[in-house]
Amino acid sequence: MSAEEALHRLSAIARGDMNDFIAADGSLDLDKARKLGLNPLIHELTTDRRIEAGEGVVEKVKLKLYNAQTALVDILKLHGRFVERRDLTSGGEQIKAYVGIDPDIDPDLV
Repeated sequence: MSAEEALHRLSAIARGDMNDFIAADGSLDLDKARKLGLNPLIHELTTDRRIEAGEGVVEKVKLKLYNAQTALVDILKLHGRFVERRDLTSGGEQIKAYVGIDPDIDPDLV
């Protein structure tokens, strides 16, 4: 996978919208999503079918898309807009700061 393709896929995840998977009547429409080329956005899809008294077969579907916020952070990192900073000088120890007073600047503080 090229870097351009990876960025394109991250962008699609960041723009992902559950409405693209829902039909006008509120039901899940995977054919609609497939036609729009959005199946790669699906992180998890589970179906639970049960027979319940008085209602017959009840089907519950859980659809989870990849995390848009994570994709946005990754895109910002790629563009140099989000930088994580790490302390490489103290070896994990607390940095002790020394504040000195220069008597030439303000002799009243000495």
